[in-house]
Amino acid sequence: MNTLSDTFSFHRWWLLVSKHWSENYRRYLLFLLAIAGLLLAWFSFILMVSQLTLVDLFMQFSAYFSGLYLVGCFYASWLFADLNSTQGGIGFLALPASHLEKLLCALFFGVIVFSLGYTLVFYLVDVPILQLSNSILEHYPRNYQGTTVRIPPAILYNVFNNQNFIPETRLFLSGFFSAQALFFLGGVYFTRWTFIKSVIVTLLCLLTFVVIDAKLINFFLPSGWHDVFFLWVHSDPNDHPNQYIRLPHTLEKLLDIFIAVCAPLILWIITWQRLKEKEV
Repeated sequence: MNTLSDTFSFHRWWLLVSKHWSENYRRYLLFLLAIAGLLLAWFSFILMVSQLTLVDLFMQFSAYFSGLYLVGCFYASWLFADLNSTQGGIGFLALPASHLEKLLCALFFGVIVFSLGYTLVFYLVDVPILQLSNSILEHYPRNYQGTTVRIPPAILYNVFNNQNFIPETRLFLSGFFSAQALFFLGGVYFTRWTFIKSVIVTLLCLLTFVVIDAKLINFFLPSGWHDVFFLWVHSDPNDHPNQYIRLPHTLEKLLDIFIAVCAPLILWIITWQRLKEKEV
């Protein structure tokens, strides 16, 4: 009969974390340097080709979440790469740690360490680039196209403050953990081409959600109304939004909690069960 200590021991889990870090920390540091280099190259390209606001809020928002989803999901899939080969899988499964400890080790590096490291690297690149962008606007003022209104200096995008944009952008941050959890599951479930297969499954799930949101829900709405991810908008004959209906604040918070916490937790539990059944 399995005891609690057989399922999880903090000391044994910490030894596993330490082993993983000692074997991979150089790779992680190079990984973060590569992310910094890609962000720097992208922002530099924007500074060279942009004729208007240079690095504005939307540009920072797009860069952060594009990298977070692409790199974070790839990283989650990579953490179980040993299971893709017989030799690596035997070594992974033979480690003197429980399946739960192995999963929690992967979640520690894939969710906590990656998210904090990626955010730190993003701001280390974004802050000086933003200062450079504002310095260019200060020395070479520009107007909005077709007007005499000056383009103001851009402000720093706060990842944890959804007041920068419409509140629905909060779903990008909370939805990341659900999307990444699918790639953790894909890394354990699939034996070959795990990342590509996980991308296909994720896109199918996203397509199903979009079809339901765009077709099924909108079908039952009155004329002139349409749904924009839990925000209902009414447009005038010129297609200009003039009325909005939101979910109650408490229900929005519950939705955030489900997307950011409950959905990933369910997927992590499924991953744990699949890992216990894994054979090579």
